[in-house]
Amino acid sequence: MRYIKLEEWSVVRKLFYFFFVSFASYMILFVFGASLGTMFFDYTSENIFEFLSSDSDVIRYFQAITTLGFFIVPALFILYISGNSIGKYFGLNKLPSGRKLIIAIILMPIATFLIMMLTKINHYIPFPEWVYNSELRSAEITDSLLKANSIAILLINIFVIALLPAIGEELFFRGLIQRAIVNKTNNIHLGVIITAAIFSAVHFQFLGFIPRMLMGIVLGYIFVWSKNIWYPIIAHFINNATAVITIYYNPELSSSGSTDIYSETTLFIAGTISAVIVYLLLVMFYRISTQNKKESDNFKIIG
Repeated sequence: MRYIKLEEWSVVRKLFYFFFVSFASYMILFVFGASLGTMFFDYTSENIFEFLSSDSDVIRYFQAITTLGFFIVPALFILYISGNSIGKYFGLNKLPSGRKLIIAIILMPIATFLIMMLTKINHYIPFPEWVYNSELRSAEITDSLLKANSIAILLINIFVIALLPAIGEELFFRGLIQRAIVNKTNNIHLGVIITAAIFSAVHFQFLGFIPRMLMGIVLGYIFVWSKNIWYPIIAHFINNATAVITIYYNPELSSSGSTDIYSETTLFIAGTISAVIVYLLLVMFYRISTQNKKESDNFKIIG
């Protein structure tokens, strides 16, 4: 088989190719999934979009298709046709462990108040009316999706909303896009920041652009330092799963907006403390990763 030599392409060409494959993959899976879904749901080709905005089960089903189509399938396909080993390229061969694993697990819950503070700041930025209307409609759909009335639905939500996006978005954004930018520009910081901005923009939820971009930056550096996609996947999953579980036990938070239950002073203080702890954890993660690399290099030299 003749592989595509992506390393010879420019960054712009790579990004265009990545998103073209992503969109094509999504369209194919959407058509296939929509046809398959008629076996399980009551929608038809005429009223499918009505179900997509009102039926929670249908929304969950197509949420899974969206993640598979836009992120997971394209990431795996692109690596396959470029002749790269999926395990080696993404660093999947080595399972996470030790102190870095602990940091990956606790990082995002600790960042909660920082994210809430940045969300509050983000809301002060003026946007066109259509942005607010779009966000309101999106919030209504999300509310209906998250309000689970049983443990079974909660587990499905964790799989569809937390696990699949964590895997897919990290493979696609950190694994493909960030790595492509870093390799071509030879600038880690530029690659992390640009990828985080793209990651946030692709969600088309501009009232949460700043906190989501910060999350992308944190996940980006975790991947750069560890060279193992498992760590950002775990941190991303914990972030999503925490939100899903929190709203399951506190359904009023999904509709009222969690930032509104705290005063601005409280948010600022808690957010600042959260930012300091997150920074210290990232410094610790960096030092552990650097130390592990030195020990690995010494082992290779001795061997």
